Amino acid sequence: MDGSLTLPGMTSLAARRLPWGQCQNARDLGGLPTLDGRTIRPLALIRSDNHDRLGETGVVALRQAGIRRVVDLRSGWEAERFPSPLRDDPEYLNVPLFDEADTEGRDLVQAAETVLEVYRIMLERYPRQVVSALRAIAGAPTGGVAVHCHAGKDRTGVVVALALQVAGVAPEVIAADFALTDECLGRHYAEELAAVPEGEGRARLPSFQQARADTMLALFGHLRGTYGSVETYLRSGGMEDETFVHLRDRLRA
Repeated sequence: MDGSLTLPGMTSLAARRLPWGQCQNARDLGGLPTLDGRTIRPLALIRSDNHDRLGETGVVALRQAGIRRVVDLRSGWEAERFPSPLRDDPEYLNVPLFDEADTEGRDLVQAAETVLEVYRIMLERYPRQVVSALRAIAGAPTGGVAVHCHAGKDRTGVVVALALQVAGVAPEVIAADFALTDECLGRHYAEELAAVPEGEGRARLPSFQQARADTMLALFGHLRGTYGSVETYLRSGGMEDETFVHLRDRLRA
């Protein structure tokens, strides 16, 4: 299967990208179709890269979009080094997806050979953190939710994928949206690669700078094969019935 995927019924990327300051990967997930003929509500769920790129104009645009909660999936050290301009606002929540005390998990991620392997490690080691991020979305005040990490690709990609699955979006549609990340992050990828010295790390980096549809589909396949379903996986991390209901209700038009 090709790494990219386009499907009928998906709103175009150009229509969903958001001009939030210098953010490169800010886009609305509104308009994505669900399996039962509904859609994700416009501006209900936004995915983006690091909000330290927002600037004053980006913050204004975010507020004008009706965002009532910002879910920052970065680790504490990242949030301190590259602070969000919204960090002191009541709508901001830092919900780290990785356990910073888990040195074994960090070593496993650093030794991973593929992006899919990183995602599997993330889900297997940190189900409660994943569920905490979904609770933060489901329990937000009325309005939109913006989810971000550093590039808005990996941690954001996985959390958003699970939220959309709970809302009833087909895996193929979720994978197609995930693959659009590469169209948004070309400049980020180039800058990131240029900052890495020549050597093994630089040679490996391009293979991790890819958001392939088949990677996301394989991740869903892993969850089905291991747990039976995404819902069963999330329940293993402590997700409650009401969180499933609230997440579906707030995301679906």
